[in-house]
Amino acid sequence: MKDIMDYTLSLSKNSRAAFLSKCNWSQPVLRAELVRLRRNFLDKMTEKEKNVETRCVICIEPLKVSAIPASIAASCLAFPAIISRLDAYLIALEACEKLELVVDPGYALEAFTKDSDNTEEHRAQQIHVQRGMGKNYERLEFLGDCFLKMATSISLFTQNPDDDEFDYHVNRMCLICNKNLFNSANKKKLYQYIRSRSFSR
Repeated sequence: MKDIMDYTLSLSKNSRAAFLSKCNWSQPVLRAELVRLRRNFLDKMTEKEKNVETRCVICIEPLKVSAIPASIAASCLAFPAIISRLDAYLIALEACEKLELVVDPGYALEAFTKDSDNTEEHRAQQIHVQRGMGKNYERLEFLGDCFLKMATSISLFTQNPDDDEFDYHVNRMCLICNKNLFNSANKKKLYQYIRSRSFSR
């Protein structure tokens, strides 16, 4: 950029030359703030985004004052992210309705959120992490596993009071093994409700 006028101007090559030949070169300049190019408002700002310089100096003549108020423009910037999150909530609630469950929307979305390729590998470095998706299912998975084992144990004990510990263990293992749970989830087509992609800007 040669000068402040050149920085402010966004015309094509021919239009730029015509404008520069007629503009007022003694006009005052104003200090302004650039709007960040950040579009994913569902995620926290990274350090790189925070360090982007937003201060700038501009000339007024090449610009047009927008008829849209700044508050409405700011709302419009956030609107796609809001709609994306609402859509995710509705999909998660639809899955809960299919399973005949009444669950808080926040927990429902958390239960159906897989934010990396290896979320289930708790101690491993996460691969292809999708930023801005909120909490994933890992915490609820632990609580769900505990409840599932307890509920299955109680059910087996009440239905078969004469079995011994070995029978209880084997029967419970067969009921809640990963293969059986996977087949049950497939039959109910729960894979259609998994949220594995973050908001696309």
